[in-house]
Amino acid sequence: GSRGSCLVLSSTPTLWPFVVRALGFDLASLITNDAVFKSVVGDVHPRVVGGGDSGSVQAVFGSAVEMSQLPRDHWVQHRVPHVYTLDENEDLPHRKGWVSNTCDFLHNGMGGVTNASFSMGVSVPEERHQILSQPAPFPRQAAASLWNVMDSTVHAAAVTDTDTIAWLERTPADCDRPQFFRRILDPRGVAPRKGLETMKVLAPCVFSPTKWGVRQLSSKELAGAFDVPILMQERLMRMGPAGEQLMRGLCKGHPGKVLHLGGDHLLTLFCRGGWSVG
Repeated sequence: GSRGSCLVLSSTPTLWPFVVRALGFDLASLITNDAVFKSVVGDVHPRVVGGGDSGSVQAVFGSAVEMSQLPRDHWVQHRVPHVYTLDENEDLPHRKGWVSNTCDFLHNGMGGVTNASFSMGVSVPEERHQILSQPAPFPRQAAASLWNVMDSTVHAAAVTDTDTIAWLERTPADCDRPQFFRRILDPRGVAPRKGLETMKVLAPCVFSPTKWGVRQLSSKELAGAFDVPILMQERLMRMGPAGEQLMRGLCKGHPGKVLHLGGDHLLTLFCRGGWSVG
């Protein structure tokens, strides 16, 4: 069943509007200044573009920056869990009568492609906060490899030198760190987050005589690495340059798997009764 309706706050493109449904919420309202982002979300959640009713939501999702800028009235009217992303060196929003908790999540520990760690927090009204002496750690899942999102029909500069071919013919070591050969990323393992959009990658390529090439990731592959839903990727690619720009914008935030599994973990751990309103 549904966990109820929710509000998403985001000045920049985020995967939250697509993740809340997987978390069991109906999106009542999206507050954003990005018109392209809002119209795309409106395709997925048609009634949201009209503003929706944010008066009786059961949860609020966004970033720590957005949460810290909310007026006092908001916290009085919405005594519900607030789940948010935290960037490096960002502080938790502190409010009297509220309790905040944070967790760090490894993307590749959630079945993700990158080996980056992402921070998330939840602020819960005191009367709904669950106090745990020893919070359960997130159960680690097997990492995926960048290979899973690569497209072999994208043209690439053919790999022909024997050293690189020899590297590719050996089985890659199972490793939690990205593997490079001559500063070129091997896609058969995890990927770094930093610089991935401009990094040279060894790519499977049907047009190369050796079946391997070197190139940068396409926008669609980058979106795959950050868990942008496939239907969303296709919708954005049909929009041309504006859609592609938005898709790359979605890759600058927390990946979809981190928002989904991390958000669920925080709501389950720190909200009394597991989550639902009494």
